[in-house]
Amino acid sequence: MPKRKQREVLVVDDFCAAAGTNRRRNHNSTFSKHPNTLDTDKFECCFRNIWRDLSEDKKASFTFMDSLWFTLYMRESSREKVLKWIKKECIFSKKYVVIPIVCWSHWSLLILCHFGETKSKARTPCMILLDSLHMANPKRLEPAIRKFVVDIYQAEAKERPEKKWAISQIPLLVPKVTYGS
Repeated sequence: MPKRKQREVLVVDDFCAAAGTNRRRNHNSTFSKHPNTLDTDKFECCFRNIWRDLSEDKKASFTFMDSLWFTLYMRESSREKVLKWIKKECIFSKKYVVIPIVCWSHWSLLILCHFGETKSKARTPCMILLDSLHMANPKRLEPAIRKFVVDIYQAEAKERPEKKWAISQIPLLVPKVTYGS
């Protein structure tokens, strides 16, 4: 098993090296303290490479947040600044908003679906939390995620007709990942 993990990390490193990306941040809290694990630079690099290869049609439906935004939002001292940045992005004008979450030294991916669309049978707003390992008990994040989304709505209050209680009705789905066949 350790060989497999090492090989996966090498592939990520090669993927980033091929793209010529070696961006560094001053936020040590987002870097992995353990060797051979995913850190912010590797994640951002891989995600940007995937993004670069998407067609313009698909890009028009998606937006993604910087992997630091949720972490910074969780700090009271940074919250207002983060909400100001997010408001400028008009994230709910897209069908899908991808939000990387680093919490308790663990990565999860939150996808907000159909938040900016009129509710219909085919397009009901939902939140999908992807956590392949289920190590951090993903439902533990639900109160923080809901507060984050409510605060974004309130920051955009003039443009958003939704009420706080309506956001609490939006389901948070955590699909189970099965390994093997």
